[in-house]
Amino acid sequence: MSIPLPPVVIQVGVQQVVQIADATKLYAIILSNKSQYDILIQGFGIQGQRWITSGLEMLLLSHNSNEGRLVITAYNNANITNPQAAIVLLTEYFVDEPIPIGTWPTSIPTQTVQATSSVTQANTLVNDGNAPGTLFIESTPSDAASSTVRVDNSGNVTIKGDNAGTLTTLLQILAGASPSVILGALTALVTVVNNLTVGGDVTATDYLLSGPALVANYAKIGSDPGGDINFDLPNGTRRLQINSTIPSIVASTGVRITADRFDLTGGGGQYNLNQGSLSRLSIFTGGGSGVFNHGLGAVPMFVVITTTAAGSSQTVGASNFTATQVTVTVGAALAWTGLAIRF
Repeated sequence: MSIPLPPVVIQVGVQQVVQIADATKLYAIILSNKSQYDILIQGFGIQGQRWITSGLEMLLLSHNSNEGRLVITAYNNANITNPQAAIVLLTEYFVDEPIPIGTWPTSIPTQTVQATSSVTQANTLVNDGNAPGTLFIESTPSDAASSTVRVDNSGNVTIKGDNAGTLTTLLQILAGASPSVILGALTALVTVVNNLTVGGDVTATDYLLSGPALVANYAKIGSDPGGDINFDLPNGTRRLQINSTIPSIVASTGVRITADRFDLTGGGGQYNLNQGSLSRLSIFTGGGSGVFNHGLGAVPMFVVITTTAAGSSQTVGASNFTATQVTVTVGAALAWTGLAIRF
């Protein structure tokens, strides 16, 4: 059965000697250099000395060399500022035990530790007891002028994308008295691949360049106790509502769309067609000749009169249009229906 040894804590320039128990029964050691340092090893599995670079895992076989110990020395070849302790992992395999299937050397994730951080457990980074706002994770690519990743112990997080030295903010978590989360950059597409649950209002912001400053024009999307969904301007003016009481879409200009009708009730509204437009129409009825109210609320462009008496016909005409009335002339005192239209 393979035996994982306790993590070997290494310091730059300090030789660590790992004594191997039952060395004559040992077949192999898998060495995982999870540190940010290159290490030089000797004494087991290799003839002489050999470098194992940061982030590399090696299979060391006893028949190559077995002095009953493994000597490890760490070197700060990456010139890390204020290098701290790191770890190397060793797993022993004895004679007649199966070795994991794989190819060595192979790359593995590394553990980078800087400043006053310490490794308290394998694969865990702990930063306790420091003042609020203490930075404990930071990364700056060689082609960038500032960090792409910053995390402090107050919960402030900034993650930026790097494109040939040009940084774009992808995520910001801002702690403090008024915490907020900013997801996505100004021109970045943010995709939600599953359900999105929002506990409050959704504010849609459209940033417009105005000289050196950014001016925000935004609309608030929210719901009210009645179940309506409202789209409001920053000053609270209602621009659009999805009404739940009377299932419909209502705009502040007087447009109402329901399942069976399309209403234009606002002043000056019109229904634009593929060719031309229609702003008002009114159906009214009467009988015989005379002056009749057409109900259009404006001067008609034209009026159509049609006889409605069954099995009858007559000559009809309409003239003298005003904002309220029209003169109807017919050849007989029969019932009719009128249609007043304004484009």
